[in-house]
Amino acid sequence: MRFVFGMLACLGVGAAMPALADPPPAPSTAPAASSAAAPSSATTPAPAEKPAEDADVRHFLAEGFKPETRGGEEVYCRKEHAIGSRINTVKHCGTIKELKLMEQQTRKGVEESQRQQTMGAH
Repeated sequence: MRFVFGMLACLGVGAAMPALADPPPAPSTAPAASSAAAPSSATTPAPAEKPAEDADVRHFLAEGFKPETRGGEEVYCRKEHAIGSRINTVKHCGTIKELKLMEQQTRKGVEESQRQQTMGAH
């Protein structure tokens, strides 16, 4: 039983590490010298949810997920080797919200497993 929890913890940590890493610094752009020459649409801020969603999309693309359309909805899928097999693969798909939730649950599971291991060691 400990082996199973250890394997799940290792898999969860591996999946969660890129999510816990610091994001790269945003490139800085020099402000325009003349604000009158800049068009008014350039000063209009983008919707607040769009940059966060783009960051999530970039995150899951970096994790190896590829976009697909299923039933008119955009999902992201990735193939992984089935546990205990070098031949069989399993395809995991989900929307950005589902994948984020799955990462959070994995992270909580790893933290809980680590907490139980430290409690048992004392």
